[in-house]
Amino acid sequence: FTVCEGCGKLQHKANGRKEERQGWQHRPWCRYRNARDARVRQIALTHTLETQGLVLYLPPSITLADSFALPSLVAALKVGLRQVLGGDPDHLEIIKSSVPNPRGDGVSEALIVHDQIPGGTGYLTDWAQPEQLHRILAEAWNVVATCECRNDARQSCDQCLLPYANPTGIDTVSRASAETHLATLLGFDKDEDAE
Repeated sequence: FTVCEGCGKLQHKANGRKEERQGWQHRPWCRYRNARDARVRQIALTHTLETQGLVLYLPPSITLADSFALPSLVAALKVGLRQVLGGDPDHLEIIKSSVPNPRGDGVSEALIVHDQIPGGTGYLTDWAQPEQLHRILAEAWNVVATCECRNDARQSCDQCLLPYANPTGIDTVSRASAETHLATLLGFDKDEDAE
């Protein structure tokens, strides 16, 4: 497979259509979207794994305007999982992907939580219930909304998101971004506090 180095989207061979020349093979935020020569990487899938997964669809308001949103939400979701599990969710992985829209009219950006244990551990089956997913998101929001680094000039700290940030993307993880977007997912009004 050939994927873009900037956004990871699968690249298809161009057949000369106008859309293909205008960067349609890239996500809207990709730095190579309008580049004359896109930077791509060849990847090979080496195995398949049957396990459990959970898809968290993200509204476009989260994914289009904030380059901190997805890395911050991935770290925050791991924080919420830690709070609910009572320990580190090291057997769970979270990836961002474009998935078929539940309405059946295109694709949506989503976070996919999957178990790295073959067959799954069973946690994700329980968390697929709306009230359980709400609990995970609310726990994450409580941690990022009350973390002491909100009073400092730091984007995040070791008490909130840094332990769960991708080591190569620590500079794109923001406590404030995670707090804002978790509040959106939870349906909080701007002036409303979490219960």
